[in-house]
Amino acid sequence: PDDFVFQKGDKICTVVKNLTSFGFHEEPACYKRLNAANLSIQNHLPQRNVLLCNWRDDMEDIFKEIDKRVGRGSVVTVISHQTAEERDELLERGGGLGKLNNIQ
Repeated sequence: PDDFVFQKGDKICTVVKNLTSFGFHEEPACYKRLNAANLSIQNHLPQRNVLLCNWRDDMEDIFKEIDKRVGRGSVVTVISHQTAEERDELLERGGGLGKLNNIQ
């Protein structure tokens, strides 16, 4: 999430293109929240194909965060041991997805 700040001792596991494509900053990044007048920037984000392996209890939040950061027509594929029906039930139990603007 945009407001998350790692604390000393937190751990993160990432899959990156190379060792220089990912890093941390000592201070939180400054960013400006988009208002309705600036939403056209969303049309310039690249279309992505995202693969998620496994399932978490908060997947609805994960999908919403991905939706904010990808271009229209992006696709998220989930590989999980749960059936599609189980995943739908878990999403609803977690509050549902609502309207996603960019993920198909």
